[in-house]
Parts: sequence; structure tokens; C-alpha cells
Amino acid sequence: MNLDILISKLTGFIYRKLMVINHPSTAYNAEIHDLLEKHLDFYKHLQPAQKLEFNKKVFILVKSKSFIGMNGFEISDFHKIIISALATRLIFKLGLKYFDHIHRIYIFETEFDPGEFQQPVKGITDFSGTIGLSWQAVKEGIEAGSDGNCVVIHEFAHALDLYDGNFDGLPLLFEPGMMQPFIDRIYKAHEKICNRLDNWLGIVQKNRIEDISEFFAVLTEIFFEKPELLEKNNKSLYNLMKKIYRYEPGALTK
Repeated sequence: MNLDILISKLTGFIYRKLMVINHPSTAYNAEIHDLLEKHLDFYKHLQPAQKLEFNKKVFILVKSKSFIGMNGFEISDFHKIIISALATRLIFKLGLKYFDHIHRIYIFETEFDPGEFQQPVKGITDFSGTIGLSWQAVKEGIEAGSDGNCVVIHEFAHALDLYDGNFDGLPLLFEPGMMQPFIDRIYKAHEKICNRLDNWLGIVQKNRIEDISEFFAVLTEIFFEKPELLEKNNKSLYNLMKKIYRYEPGALTK
């Protein structure tokens, strides 16, 4: 594994544990609850015990990560809470440790130039434990509802993918031997879509998925935003994502 990733994980683990020690009353935060009830539909449908668990994880992310407004863009707790809540969906049942290697979230007002692409982007995740996000894109994702596009989910899926030290399309969340069936399945599905043998969802084609890492990030967006469509059109991929994330988003909101 990449030594820098190991160091980032250790640093993030220490930050997270110190935050919990310094903020022992992390059981419930009224500001977080009120904001999520108002702005995020999926949160409204959670059961009280689920809301309590979710609220706590959001609080820890807000307090243990550095959120930085870029190019004069002023951010508040509102920005931090919304981004942390969307990210928490991915590790709701996995645990916060899978984001320990992510330390800084840079927030731009609109699309931005990261310096390595030919055009501005809405989001980016890199090996240094940094995520960049366009707030305009974040807002558009929230306002559009469950359309299969969410830049926060997309970038934090890349962050989860990076947990094992590489952007290889599947995070190492289990013992290596247990991962092989997952790897085989997702690579076969990616090959079919790239070869236009499986075009069940236009969003996958639209994003022109060329590498397995992007494929995983887009699948994660679809799993959380349009789980019923994924289940209907590709039951195998749906079950794979369910095993990776260890719960069904749709089941929590019924």
C-alpha cells in the first residue's frame, strides 16, 4: 500500500479520535438535524434511531475535516453539514474510518480548474487526501433530487476507492481473497457497458466511462440516487453495491 495513504489514514484516525474525546456530547446535534430535515429528502424518511446514528457521523465529519472556501468563496457550517451528510451516506454502515485518509475539502463557488485537465471540473479527488467541490454543482445535485447525479457522492466514492492506495475501481473493504468475486463482477459489467453491450441506463453512457474508477463512482451515484432503477436493470450490480455499502438506501426510506 502507498506509504502516503498509510500516513494519511493514521493522521485522520488521530484527528477523529481526538475530536470525539474533545466533543463527548456527539449523540445529537439540533442544528444538523434541522438542516438535514429541511434540505435532504432521504434524511426525512429515516427512523429516529437511524437519524441519531446518521447525525453523529455527520457531526464527526464536520469537526474532524478541514473545509476551505477557495478564491474568496465564504463557507459556513451549512456548507460543511450538507457536504458531510451526503458523504455520510456512503459510510453510514461501513464506518468513519474509511474516510480517515481524507483531510481537506476545498469548496469553490463554481466549476474550477484543477490544473491537470483541459477544462474546468465540478469535483476532484487526489492522492494527497484532498477533495475539491463546486458548490454550484452540489446545489444542483440537491435541487434535482434523485436523478443519479451527485458530485459529493461521486467524489467520496473515489475517496473510498482510494482507501487501499489506488484508484482501481473497487475499494479494499474485505480480505483480499474475498474481494475477487467482486472484482470479477464489476470488471465484466464495465466491459459490457464500454462495448455498448449493456446500455440499460443512459447516464452511464452519457458520462463516457473510460476507466474502472469512474465506473465505480458513477455506479455509487446511481445506487444511492436511483437504487430501484439499478436493481431493475442490473440485479447483479445492485447486489454487489449492496454488499460493498452493507445496506440498501431505498430500504431505509420506506
